[in-house]
Parts: sequence; C-alpha cells; structure tokens
Amino acid sequence: MRGFCVLLMAAVAAVVVAGCGSDDDEKSSGTNSAALSRCNAFCDASAGKPCQLADLATCKQICGALMQAVSADCANKWKTSYDCQLAQPDICAPDQCQAQMEAANNCQ
Repeated sequence: MRGFCVLLMAAVAAVVVAGCGSDDDEKSSGTNSAALSRCNAFCDASAGKPCQLADLATCKQICGALMQAVSADCANKWKTSYDCQLAQPDICAPDQCQAQMEAANNCQ
C-alpha cells in the first residue's frame, strides 16, 4: 500500500510542479503514450484493492496529466515502475519494485 501511496503522491506533485519545467524539455509522445497505458493499467489493477487511493477516473486523470508533464526519460522510468508493479502477485505489496519506484519518484 505504501508504494501506491508514494506513486500517487509523486504523480500529483509532478503535475503541480509541471509548470516549473522548461518549454524545451524533450518529450516523446510514443514513450509517454506507452507509460500512460501502463499507468492506466495500474489504475485498473488497483481498483477495488486496499491500496486504491483515488477512484478509477481520478487515477486515470492523474496518469494523463503526469505523462503530459514529464520528459520521455521520466515517462520511461514511470513505465518501468508500473511494469514491475503490475508483474507482482499483489499490486498492493510491490516490495520487489522499490528501486524502480524511487527512480520514477526522483525523476525530474
């Protein structure tokens, strides 16, 4: 549950500070689209679970805003984190994914 909380809070924080990035940040719609797809899959997989912090629509809105705000490199880190979490037997206990989650959370 803690992992999901951290990711959701980081996503919200990233959206809030997105205006602080430069206009010339490199973004790749293909990379960000792949990350958005995985983020949405994470929302679907966590829906109805104890670690769900937002309703499905809100979760997917956060995903959309986050992936529009981040660089291609950061989107790839988020995708890697979501891929790892989605591969875990319990999405609410992604202990094996701490390194990937930290990389995504710390990406600027």
